[in-house]
Amino acid sequence: MVGRICKVDYLPIFLFVCVIENFMLTLQPIIIKFQNNNSMEKTYKMCQSCGMPLKKDTHGGGTETDGVTKSNRYCSYCYENGQFKQQCTAKEMQDFCIKMMNEKMKMPKWVAKFLCHNIPKLERWKDNK
Repeated sequence: MVGRICKVDYLPIFLFVCVIENFMLTLQPIIIKFQNNNSMEKTYKMCQSCGMPLKKDTHGGGTETDGVTKSNRYCSYCYENGQFKQQCTAKEMQDFCIKMMNEKMKMPKWVAKFLCHNIPKLERWKDNK
């Protein structure tokens, strides 16, 4: 009896952690900053185009039209000089991210699909899915 208790199947625990993590990212809190002129600016934790955590961006985010100011919405892989690098649909972005996670990060395809399923809900895609 004790042997059965010690042999725990870790897959359900892993799936539970993935579900909770994805749920938290979906409900990401939008941090409201009050700037000196009392205007409110939204700052996001994830790229609003591909869903990558902005803190993982090696360049610190995409750049606005001046080429210097960092975007608080988009990563450097999606946004540069005030324009999107890829002209695609949300579905095409999902497929691209799944492919990159699978090939470059060696992530199982089902995990990559799970992590990318919310891409159409991000700011960039809300109007044009």
